[in-house]
Amino acid sequence: MNGISRLDSVALRFLIPLWRTFRLAARPRRAAQVSPAPACTRSSDKCGGMIGHLRRSAAGAFALMLAAMPAARAVSAAEAPAPRVLFINVGKADAALVMADGWNCLIDTGSKASVPRLFGALTRMGVSRLDAVFLTHTHKDHTGGMEALAKYRGVGKVYSAGLSIPDKNGRNIIAKMASEIGVPHMLLSAGDTVAAGGCVLEVLGPVQYDGENDNNNSLVLRLRAGGQTLLFAGDMEYRQEYTLLEAGTDLKADVLKVGNHGNSDATSRTFAAAVAPDIAVIS
Repeated sequence: MNGISRLDSVALRFLIPLWRTFRLAARPRRAAQVSPAPACTRSSDKCGGMIGHLRRSAAGAFALMLAAMPAARAVSAAEAPAPRVLFINVGKADAALVMADGWNCLIDTGSKASVPRLFGALTRMGVSRLDAVFLTHTHKDHTGGMEALAKYRGVGKVYSAGLSIPDKNGRNIIAKMASEIGVPHMLLSAGDTVAAGGCVLEVLGPVQYDGENDNNNSLVLRLRAGGQTLLFAGDMEYRQEYTLLEAGTDLKADVLKVGNHGNSDATSRTFAAAVAPDIAVIS
C-alpha cells in the first residue's frame, strides 16, 4: 500500500502538514490545491499507525478559518470575522485555540514544558484572557499549562469530563486542580452543549467509564462554527472509539484532531470512516 490516500475504506481524504494554513468555505469545496498525502509505509487493519508515521514531519501551528458565507455573497466590513481554530505546536501534547467573535477558549493546554510555546501563540494571536478551557482528560501533556494560564492570563471557566479516574482520595483530579487555582469548574457529560461566540461545542463522549486508562475517558468534543465541524478526540484509543460507535454516536466532521497524537492504538478504520473528515490534524 503506497499511501493512506489509497485506503478507499478510510474516508480521510487529506493528511496535511501542520504548518499549512487554509481558509475553508462552505460546501461545495474540494482542495484541488492540496497536495496528495505523503506516502506511508505501514499496512494494517488499523490506520492509527500510518497516521502516526506522518507526525514526525509536522511542525509549527496549523490554523483554520471557518467561513459559512456562500462565495457569491458580499461580506460587509461590519460583520464579525470568521471563527478561527489554531492548533498550537506544543510538542507531543495538545492545545487548540478557538477564537470566535471575541470569545476565546483552549481545548487542552499542552505540557508544563510547552508553556512558553503556548503563551507565545496566545500573544501572537492577541489573546490576553481565556473565556474557557476544556481539558479532555487528566494527563499532564493536556493539563500542564493550566496553572500558568490561571496565574498569568486568567481563565473564566474550566470544563472536563464527568467520567474520569479520580485521585487516591476519590476526588476528581481536574475539579481539585481548578479549586486550587481558583477557577470555576464544570463537569460535562455526553449530550451536553456549550454555546458561545456563535459557536457550539457538543459533548459526544465519554459514554462509558474506563477505570484503567484515562485516555479512554477523554472528553470528545465536536465544534460547530462557521458552517464547519471539527471533532476533537483527545487521547481516546480504540476502546473509547468502540463505545461511541456502539452507542450510535454521530461522529461526522469536516476536520478531525486525531486521537492520542496519531499513535497506533487509536483511529481505527471504522472510526475514521465514521468521521469521514476532509482534514486530519496530528499534534
